[in-house]
Amino acid sequence: MGDKASGLANAVGAMRAEVGEGPHWDRERQVLWWVDLLEGLVHRSDLGSGETTTLSAGRPVGAVVTRGPGGLVTADSRGFSFLSADGEVLDRVEVLAPGHRMNDAKTDPAGRLWAGSTATDFASGQGALHVLSPGGGVETVLSGLTLPNGLGWSPKGDIFYLVDSVQGWLRAWDFQAELGKISSPRTIAEFSRQGELPDGLCVDATGTIWVAIWGGSRLERYGPEGQPFGPIPLPVTQPSSCTFAGLRLETLVVTSARRGLAGRATPLDGALLTVASPGAIGLPATNFAG
Repeated sequence: MGDKASGLANAVGAMRAEVGEGPHWDRERQVLWWVDLLEGLVHRSDLGSGETTTLSAGRPVGAVVTRGPGGLVTADSRGFSFLSADGEVLDRVEVLAPGHRMNDAKTDPAGRLWAGSTATDFASGQGALHVLSPGGGVETVLSGLTLPNGLGWSPKGDIFYLVDSVQGWLRAWDFQAELGKISSPRTIAEFSRQGELPDGLCVDATGTIWVAIWGGSRLERYGPEGQPFGPIPLPVTQPSSCTFAGLRLETLVVTSARRGLAGRATPLDGALLTVASPGAIGLPATNFAG
């Protein structure tokens, strides 16, 4: 891939999140949905004008995706919630015990919603990976995790990727899209630099994996087998997740967080950032099919 990412990062509007997360590009409406996790807010941003409107999820929320029939689904502090486009709670599927919450979440190529859960104190081994089916059922497919985070699929939909921020790995599994099953896990990258954690990720149309490095002021890029392609520096301390947006999915979008920085925060920490010429084209997000 080389070092073709040359665009400068710019803030979208004046919004600054405590913990910005879960960016989801809505191609139909040409807007970006994202969340402020601990504040329980769902944002809808126009990347061109910088205008952002905000809905309250009523509880901490780790990620938001659009639904095929319209409206939204969130992964939140008790499980999953179905919201109308203006934020009205239509239904909830509660699967988590108190002291746990959902973190990052994404839809697979068949429209199922995959979400990682964690203990709120990040206790070792208390995290899990869950799948919400279009029919409303929930299956736990992995346990023994700690802080499951960025997740995504290869361009052909035959490989699933997942980060555990605390355990410090990026792993790949073979993925059967028709069944929603994963198998043959292998670690393709490990992270151990003090003060940094691998966080959210996205996959581009070439299969390159882009990982936000919380505490590291950068994204890292990896090939499908974990070969490093080099960092993308960012003007924020805690980049938290990323996705591709725009008419051709040619714009890289990065969420970030201010929480925990106190007097060290810069004016951009917590901003939603865009990189206009990242040197890659993204994959379209899938609506939740239920």
